[in-house]
Amino acid sequence: MAWSIGDQGFDIALSSYVPKIIHAHLRGAVTAQVQRGGLALASVQRWAVHPGGRDILDKVASALGLDPEALTVSRTVLSDYGNLSSATLFFVLDAIRRAPAAVPGENICALAFGPGLTVELGLFRRPARAA
Repeated sequence: MAWSIGDQGFDIALSSYVPKIIHAHLRGAVTAQVQRGGLALASVQRWAVHPGGRDILDKVASALGLDPEALTVSRTVLSDYGNLSSATLFFVLDAIRRAPAAVPGENICALAFGPGLTVELGLFRRPARAA
């Protein structure tokens, strides 16, 4: 994954190895960070994943052992807006925030990928509904 400044702004070059690298290394990295947050992968109810492409989403789901519907929001954002780099994650988080099927107290793991193939991860807990 490499960035350069072109005539129309930033240009990104993605290697075909990116999805393979994600698949090979993501589970260990995510598991370690989720555990540092006091959780297990199985206790994450919602996944907000930067939709860097269909293959990337497929490899994330496979690496983490997620049900196909776990990344529906990310796939919808990819279809509606395309890949806007890691900032696309905010579109995914907003869609999850507005979801009518939101579960108070659910654990959400957000993942984005950046230059040099970095992985950014955030853990969130949806607030309980006000009484």
